[in-house]
Amino acid sequence: METTNPHPQLRAARVLLALALVAVTLAACGAAAPPAQAVLIEPAQQAQLMTGIGTNIVGQVTGADVKSVDVYVDGVKYATIDTPTAENQFDLLVPWTPPIQGAHVIQLKGLNDKGEEVVASDLVFVMAQMPPPTITPTPEATLVPPPTPEPTPQPVAEQPTATPVPNLIKVTNDFVNVRAGPGTGYERVGQLTLNQVVPVVGKSEDGAWWQIEFQGGPDGKAWVIGQYVEFSGDANAVPVVKAAPPAAVSNSPAPAATAAPAATATSDLPPSALLPYSQNMRFSPRDDIGDVPLGHDGPRSSTLVWEVNGAKRLELEIVAKPGPGTYSACQAGNLNSIRAAGFTPGQRVPLSVPSGSFPFTIEDSGYYEFTIHVVKTDNSITTIPRAVIVGCYKQS
Repeated sequence: METTNPHPQLRAARVLLALALVAVTLAACGAAAPPAQAVLIEPAQQAQLMTGIGTNIVGQVTGADVKSVDVYVDGVKYATIDTPTAENQFDLLVPWTPPIQGAHVIQLKGLNDKGEEVVASDLVFVMAQMPPPTITPTPEATLVPPPTPEPTPQPVAEQPTATPVPNLIKVTNDFVNVRAGPGTGYERVGQLTLNQVVPVVGKSEDGAWWQIEFQGGPDGKAWVIGQYVEFSGDANAVPVVKAAPPAAVSNSPAPAATAAPAATATSDLPPSALLPYSQNMRFSPRDDIGDVPLGHDGPRSSTLVWEVNGAKRLELEIVAKPGPGTYSACQAGNLNSIRAAGFTPGQRVPLSVPSGSFPFTIEDSGYYEFTIHVVKTDNSITTIPRAVIVGCYKQS
């Protein structure tokens, strides 16, 4: 007896059923939703703005759990956006006008439906300055025609005139305070930021301070200390300017304890010190305690990364000691085997405020402890310790 093929309609039904099962399987194995992200697009980092002149805070926050976005300025909530522009996406365009001269910090925070923070953008620091004065030309200047030169029968060749070299300073620190006089006892009238260039018009009697053109200073001039700037030009041609004593100093006797020293100390704080205290210390690319430098044969390399707000000074201390607890089998490491810029065994390394990175290599195995010493704005001190275990393992 011969075997016959199934009916054509039955074969077609079986094919459709198989395709449906494949579609259901693919839908169940779909890609997970992308992670939440927050990006502050404008204003840019270290942007120079003008007080009283409006700008826009532009950014984007995405994420399936993000239900609203808060805009923070100087650590205070400035605006809330609760209507997405697309599915799982908030596009922000928030008008903002810098109210006062000086440093400001801006951040975006994405919140879930319970008002809990899901994601936050990087902090963006901007500097607001007073707008320059508007110069109106006088009618007389536009009505008087230029004089017509008279021809000379025998023109005399003129000697070329050397172009005078401008006297300028360029900021080499993250920021430098601008003061009403050449000293920290004078009132702070503003700040300059990294790589900002301004003209020099004078210098102090001891040569430690430069007088610059500055709209917010007395008579359009102010002073910066030479320690945090780079001078270019002819220093000998800069005139010496004698400044009056600071207003805080008077001929009348003052009490032994005054508020002046405290005011001087707080006026020199970085902008991040105005934010509430927060800390983050990790090792890149690994973020956990363990054999942080990569590899087990030969030198191990890694990078310490930190971000600490509400602090005015940070220092890194590295010590080698026997491993505690489950790491008791690990011997103390060798500090002389650490290779890193600025590191000397037994000495602390100054760190940038509020954030930065510290690449390093450790050539010998053992147990090491990396500790960031934090001096907060109120002068209290705290520490952030992390262990680095190289080439040895904890006991089972």
